[in-house]
Amino acid sequence: MSEVLREHRLLYNTFIVERPLHVEGMPAFYQQLQQLYNATIFYLSASPWQLYLFLHEFLDENKFPHGTVILREMTFREFSSLFNSWMTSPKEYKIERMRKIHSWFPNRKFICIGDSTQSDPEAYGQMYFPSS
Repeated sequence: MSEVLREHRLLYNTFIVERPLHVEGMPAFYQQLQQLYNATIFYLSASPWQLYLFLHEFLDENKFPHGTVILREMTFREFSSLFNSWMTSPKEYKIERMRKIHSWFPNRKFICIGDSTQSDPEAYGQMYFPSS
Protein backbone atom coordinates (compact mmCIF):
# COMPACT_ATOMS: atom_id res chain seq x y z
CA MET A 1 0.00 0.00 0.00
CA SER A 2 1.44 3.35 -0.98
CA GLU A 3 0.06 5.54 1.85
CA VAL A 4 -0.40 8.23 -0.78
CA LEU A 5 -1.58 10.89 1.67
CA ARG A 6 1.62 10.69 3.75
CA GLU A 7 4.30 11.97 1.37
CA HIS A 8 7.32 10.59 3.23
CA ARG A 9 5.66 7.14 3.52
CA LEU A 10 4.63 7.26 -0.15
CA LEU A 11 8.23 7.91 -1.23
CA TYR A 12 9.56 5.25 1.13
CA ASN A 13 7.01 2.62 0.05
CA THR A 14 7.47 3.41 -3.65
CA PHE A 15 11.24 3.60 -3.88
CA ILE A 16 12.70 1.72 -0.90
CA VAL A 17 10.41 -1.13 0.11
CA GLU A 18 11.45 -4.16 -1.91
CA ARG A 19 8.03 -5.77 -2.27
CA PRO A 20 5.01 -3.46 -2.12
CA LEU A 21 1.83 -5.04 -0.76
CA HIS A 22 -1.53 -5.31 -2.46
CA VAL A 23 -4.92 -5.51 -0.79
CA GLU A 24 -5.63 -9.16 -0.10
CA GLY A 25 -7.98 -10.69 -2.66
CA MET A 26 -7.90 -7.82 -5.15
CA PRO A 27 -6.04 -9.64 -7.97
CA ALA A 28 -8.62 -12.46 -7.83
CA PHE A 29 -11.48 -9.95 -7.67
CA TYR A 30 -10.21 -8.14 -10.78
CA GLN A 31 -9.76 -11.49 -12.56
CA GLN A 32 -13.36 -12.46 -11.72
CA LEU A 33 -14.67 -9.15 -13.06
CA GLN A 34 -12.69 -9.60 -16.23
CA GLN A 35 -14.00 -13.12 -16.77
CA LEU A 36 -17.63 -12.46 -15.76
CA TYR A 37 -18.05 -9.34 -17.86
CA ASN A 38 -15.44 -9.87 -20.58
CA ALA A 39 -13.99 -6.64 -19.22
CA THR A 40 -11.24 -4.54 -20.71
CA ILE A 41 -9.10 -3.32 -17.83
CA PHE A 42 -7.74 0.21 -17.56
CA TYR A 43 -5.56 1.08 -14.59
CA LEU A 44 -6.04 4.84 -14.31
CA SER A 45 -3.89 6.75 -11.86
CA ALA A 46 -2.88 10.35 -11.30
CA SER A 47 0.64 9.11 -10.60
CA PRO A 48 3.35 10.37 -12.97
CA TRP A 49 4.26 8.21 -15.96
CA GLN A 50 7.74 7.74 -14.49
CA LEU A 51 6.18 5.11 -12.19
CA TYR A 52 4.96 3.02 -15.14
CA LEU A 53 7.60 0.28 -14.88
CA PHE A 54 7.14 0.03 -11.11
CA LEU A 55 3.34 -0.22 -11.44
CA HIS A 56 3.48 -2.63 -14.38
CA GLU A 57 5.81 -4.96 -12.45
CA PHE A 58 3.58 -4.71 -9.36
CA LEU A 59 0.47 -5.66 -11.35
CA ASP A 60 2.28 -8.50 -13.13
CA GLU A 61 3.97 -9.95 -10.02
CA ASN A 62 0.69 -9.93 -8.09
CA LYS A 63 -1.25 -11.57 -10.95
CA PHE A 64 -3.61 -8.69 -11.67
CA PRO A 65 -5.24 -9.07 -15.10
CA HIS A 66 -3.42 -7.48 -18.01
CA GLY A 67 -4.68 -4.04 -18.86
CA THR A 68 -3.74 -0.59 -20.05
CA VAL A 69 -1.94 1.57 -17.48
CA ILE A 70 -2.80 5.26 -17.89
CA LEU A 71 -0.63 7.69 -15.93
CA ARG A 72 -0.24 11.43 -15.75
CA GLU A 73 2.22 13.12 -18.07
CA MET A 74 4.71 15.00 -15.95
CA THR A 75 8.23 15.95 -16.95
CA PHE A 76 10.65 18.67 -15.95
CA ARG A 77 11.87 18.87 -19.55
CA GLU A 78 8.58 20.23 -20.79
CA PHE A 79 7.35 22.99 -18.49
CA SER A 80 3.80 23.04 -19.89
CA SER A 81 3.17 19.37 -18.99
CA LEU A 82 4.64 19.88 -15.52
CA PHE A 83 2.58 23.05 -14.98
CA ASN A 84 -0.61 21.38 -16.24
CA SER A 85 -0.04 18.41 -13.94
CA TRP A 86 0.35 20.66 -10.92
CA MET A 87 -2.66 22.77 -11.86
CA THR A 88 -5.01 19.86 -12.59
CA SER A 89 -6.42 18.06 -9.57
CA PRO A 90 -6.40 14.24 -9.56
CA LYS A 91 -10.22 14.37 -9.82
CA GLU A 92 -10.14 16.62 -12.91
CA TYR A 93 -7.39 14.53 -14.49
CA LYS A 94 -9.31 11.29 -13.95
CA ILE A 95 -12.57 12.74 -15.28
CA GLU A 96 -10.77 13.92 -18.41
CA ARG A 97 -9.17 10.51 -18.96
CA MET A 98 -12.41 8.63 -18.26
CA ARG A 99 -14.19 10.78 -20.84
CA LYS A 100 -11.48 9.94 -23.34
CA ILE A 101 -11.78 6.20 -22.62
CA HIS A 102 -15.57 6.47 -22.91
CA SER A 103 -15.16 8.19 -26.31
CA TRP A 104 -13.11 5.19 -27.48
CA PHE A 105 -15.80 2.74 -26.29
CA PRO A 106 -19.09 4.69 -26.28
CA ASN A 107 -21.33 1.63 -26.03
CA ARG A 108 -19.48 -0.13 -23.22
CA LYS A 109 -20.47 -0.14 -19.60
CA PHE A 110 -17.83 0.61 -17.00
CA ILE A 111 -17.05 -0.65 -13.52
CA CYS A 112 -14.91 1.85 -11.64
CA ILE A 113 -12.87 0.78 -8.63
CA GLY A 114 -10.91 3.29 -6.63
CA ASP A 115 -10.27 4.77 -3.24
CA SER A 116 -10.79 8.10 -1.56
CA THR A 117 -7.16 9.32 -1.64
CA GLN A 118 -7.46 11.01 -5.05
CA SER A 119 -11.20 11.83 -5.08
CA ASP A 120 -12.10 8.69 -7.04
CA PRO A 121 -15.72 8.46 -5.75
CA GLU A 122 -16.30 12.12 -6.67
CA ALA A 123 -14.80 11.62 -10.14
CA TYR A 124 -16.96 8.54 -10.73
CA GLY A 125 -20.03 10.45 -9.56
CA GLN A 126 -19.20 13.27 -11.96
CA MET A 127 -19.03 10.77 -14.81
CA TYR A 128 -22.33 9.13 -13.82
CA PHE A 129 -24.14 12.41 -13.12
CA PRO A 130 -22.39 14.85 -15.52
CA SER A 131 -24.40 17.90 -14.44
CA SER A 132 -23.35 17.66 -10.77
